[in-house]
Amino acid sequence: MMTQLFKSILVGLTVLFLASCGQSVCVMGIGQCDAPDKPTSALTLTANPTSLSVKGGTSTITVSGGTSPFTFHLYTGSGGISNDNVASSSLTTTYTAPQVSGKSTATIQVHDSSSPPEFKAVNISIDIP
Repeated sequence: MMTQLFKSILVGLTVLFLASCGQSVCVMGIGQCDAPDKPTSALTLTANPTSLSVKGGTSTITVSGGTSPFTFHLYTGSGGISNDNVASSSLTTTYTAPQVSGKSTATIQVHDSSSPPEFKAVNISIDIP
């Protein structure tokens, strides 16, 4: 009888002192509780405008949802983006079209810091006479 009562008390105290913290567990404040924040919504990526026809023209790339910090990358095509491959809490980057004539497509990719990271991409059509 006493053993069963002791077990019940022990289980009750154990549950009382356990605190869930993401995917980690803290016991009475001991342990790591540094799990990344859960995303508030799905990661999305938009470009405005989605086509450029001027040498050096720009498009604003905006991320929403996901988990900060974000890393933008010019995945394919020519031209460039600000803060390429730099983890940042910034929700925007700027794509700049190349200084040459021609038709092409630039693909800008972003990934967030969730585990595993989410990846999204957006295409910008380039038609410079």
